[in-house]
Order: sequence, then C-alpha cells, then structure tokens
Amino acid sequence: MSVIKNIFSKVKIHPLMYLFIFLFLLMGNIRYLILFMSLIFVHEIGHFLTALLLGWKVGEIHLYPYGGMTKLNEKINVSLKEEFLVLGMGPIFQTLFFFLMMSILEERYQSIFRSYHFFILFFNLLPIYPLDGGRLLNLILSEVIPFKKSLVLSVKLSYLVIVISCLFLFQNSSYFLFLVFFFFIIKLQKEKRDIPFVFSKFLLERRLYHFTFPKRKKINLPEEMMRDTLHFFKKDSSLISEKEFLNYLWKKER
Repeated sequence: MSVIKNIFSKVKIHPLMYLFIFLFLLMGNIRYLILFMSLIFVHEIGHFLTALLLGWKVGEIHLYPYGGMTKLNEKINVSLKEEFLVLGMGPIFQTLFFFLMMSILEERYQSIFRSYHFFILFFNLLPIYPLDGGRLLNLILSEVIPFKKSLVLSVKLSYLVIVISCLFLFQNSSYFLFLVFFFFIIKLQKEKRDIPFVFSKFLLERRLYHFTFPKRKKINLPEEMMRDTLHFFKKDSSLISEKEFLNYLWKKER
C-alpha cells in the first residue's frame, strides 16, 4: 500500500490534460476517459517501477493528453542498457495491460480501447525529444557519437519530425494535435537551452564519481566524450585518465 500511495503522490496533471479531461466530460464520455487515462498511467508505471527496481531515484509522473512523462533524478552516466530497459518497459506494460483489458472489456468498448492503445503507443514512439521515441533515438545516437553531439542532433531531428508531422496534420485538419506539437516546440526550446547545463552535469559526474564502463577510448577534448566509455586524454606526449584531466580543467578554471 505504501508503494501505491507513493506512486499516486508523485502524479502531476498538466494543464493541457485538464482541458482534455473537460472535453471528455463535456461529451459525456466518462468511461472512454477512464480507458484512455488508464493506458497512459500504466505506461508510466512501467517506467516508474523498473527505475525503482534498478535503484534509480524517481521524481514525478506527469500526465499529458498524448501520454505521460516520468521524471528520473538519476545520474546522466547510468548504463545505456539500464536506461534502455527503463524506457522499454513503458510500452511493454501498456501492451500487456491492453491484452488483459481486451479479454475482459465489453465488445462495445474494445474498438475505441484499441484505437487509444495504438494512438498512445505510436505517438510516444515518435522520435521527438523528450518522448520515449526521442529518448530512444538519443540512446542509439549515444552509442555511436559523443554525448553532447547526440543531444544536439536529437533536438534537430525532433524539430524535423515536428515539421513533417505538422504538414501531414495540416492536410487532415487535426487542430488538437497542432496544439500538442506547439507544446513540443516549447519543450524543445527548453531542451536546446539546457544542453550546456546537461553536458556540464555529465562532466561533473565523471569528475566526482567512479564509473566502470567496458569500453575505452583515446580523445583530445571533453566534447568527444561518450556514454558507457572511459576515456584517456592526450596531454603533451602522454595519456591521462578522464578524471585526472577533468580535475585539471576544474582547477585551471578556479
């Protein structure tokens, strides 16, 4: 019971979601609203519980009309495999819940519940940061390019997907989704502004904490540092560890 109480205490509803709820209630579709909200909530529970089981620090669960977002207060330098697992368990929980509900729902509700499930699943997997699809894109990029570049490229590709999606929506007159994508643009602006801060936190963690990653790489600049990799910096004619190099830079800036 304490775990359930802890989960519900962390749930925050975005103002855009209140508008969405009001529209559902205005049309008298309370049962449809419950079905829609249950899918979003179970999706986020998948992220939340997996993060807890891995020992991560978990913040709030934010609910939006297109899905949810679980704020994770864990280190940036966590294992990519762990982050992928946390990311993937949202859609998996949602899909398992969908099949369970389809086996017990009355036939008249099955069609709309199926539509809600695929809408939320598809929308969340769009490669737009910070949706699940955008975070998945960033994880894939982080495997092959430096961390800072992966953040910049994720934001740029997210803008591209939004433009393409809006062109499609313009032809179909989906005005509510236009509002959602406008919200995404505002979120992306913040993500873009925060890149220097996120990268600084990434470097600070590497300087303060001890990480054991399997991969090793020789580099020249901090901007070349990657996730899941320990680095050796080329200094003069020798190599020094990333912790030594970052401590050297920190002292130099003081």
